[in-house]
Amino acid sequence: MPVTALRLGIVLSATLGLGASSSPRVLQTRSDVLVISFEVARNRPSLLVQVSINGMRRLLVLDTGSAHTVIQPELVGIKGLKPTGSLQSDAAFFGDAVGADVTLQVGNRIWQKYRLVAMDLSQILAAYQENLDGVLGLDFLQLFRHVDIDFHNHRIALTS
Repeated sequence: MPVTALRLGIVLSATLGLGASSSPRVLQTRSDVLVISFEVARNRPSLLVQVSINGMRRLLVLDTGSAHTVIQPELVGIKGLKPTGSLQSDAAFFGDAVGADVTLQVGNRIWQKYRLVAMDLSQILAAYQENLDGVLGLDFLQLFRHVDIDFHNHRIALTS
């Protein structure tokens, strides 16, 4: 019998030390469970989620291996960062990065002053067939107590 759902327990942690910014503020909460849909990347085993950054729809890779949410710098008006490279194992990437506060909407919830990282990921994201804008990292998932991934129905339930 194939496994079609995965439950991850996430412990709430302190905010990122990426600069002098307060914790993100949640503007909308309609219940303690946020349900979002995902799609699977066509040529890689990755989950892709739609979000809104500063009012613009964006497609991000849900990446539990990324400590931070990282987006392309032009999405926040930053130019001139060197392209990011990856370490030999492709388990990590490095490069010039700048912290940025944005309005982040995922599903029906909005966070103002959400601290993320702007970094040129063009070389890394080129491995995907989809037009991606960055990665939604563990910092986002840590805002929730539980993360339930239902692979069969392509839904993620995030419990506050």
